[in-house]
Amino acid sequence: MEDITILVVDDEKEIRDLIGIYASNEGYRVIKAADGREALEILEREEVHLLVLDIMMPNMDGIQACLKIRERKHMPIIMLSAKSQDMDKIYGLSMGADDYMIKPFNPLELMARIKSQLRRGVKPGEIGVWLKREGQRIELTVTNKGEDIPPEQLARIFERFYRVEGSRSLKTGGAGLGLAIVKSIVELHGGAIRAESQEGVISFHIWLPSP
Repeated sequence: MEDITILVVDDEKEIRDLIGIYASNEGYRVIKAADGREALEILEREEVHLLVLDIMMPNMDGIQACLKIRERKHMPIIMLSAKSQDMDKIYGLSMGADDYMIKPFNPLELMARIKSQLRRGVKPGEIGVWLKREGQRIELTVTNKGEDIPPEQLARIFERFYRVEGSRSLKTGGAGLGLAIVKSIVELHGGAIRAESQEGVISFHIWLPSP
């Protein structure tokens, strides 16, 4: 696995070193950065296959770094955060992360999640994220370029256990619960979610009450 490089971004040296030890023992090459700005500089000169990215950092936090990274890079990103609320997880995932772990975490579980992300070997399409505030609510839009979803399937996309034909969950035997869970969490917090598919662009619009 020495040809696989992992970038660990965290302002706490102890956490960077801990993850580095476990990842090195798994055979990965490890690069470390103390904040988002340093991570962006490293990505300009290094080929990185996966990021472990803390959210709360000085200079440039993980959310800002993730948005900038997603403008040009599509490697898996696993976010780390001490924030454990459902909305914090949704926000991190909506900003472009592929997975989200709460601190303190089990290093062995993190290694398992790293392997899972790398095993997928799927390069996602071009992703766009927009966030705007309208009066007493926030609108979050996430778009992904790919094959259009037929209207009859799009109408059922938030149903429990429903899997769109040709989706990754269908190919891998997944349960088709991901979007149903997101919808339930959004509605639990007084929000709404809608999906669109048009001219090769799939969009998810999420509206939430403004904090």
